[in-house]
Amino acid sequence: AYYSRHSEIVSPPPVIDGTRLMHELHLKSGPIIRELLDEIREGQVTGKVNDDLTALALAQAYLSRQ
Repeated sequence: AYYSRHSEIVSPPPVIDGTRLMHELHLKSGPIIRELLDEIREGQVTGKVNDDLTALALAQAYLSRQ
């Protein structure tokens, strides 16, 4: 699966980008954006994130835990 489904399993295309995260969550550029994008990517790989709305919800939950 690593080779035949790499884009789905290992590195899925992002459902949201850092610019939209900053805009929607009222954040400034910085390391937290990379952390959020990494969390979202992990959510995509595990099947918890399928679209931008679930990505935003996951990001908000992550921020509330910090």
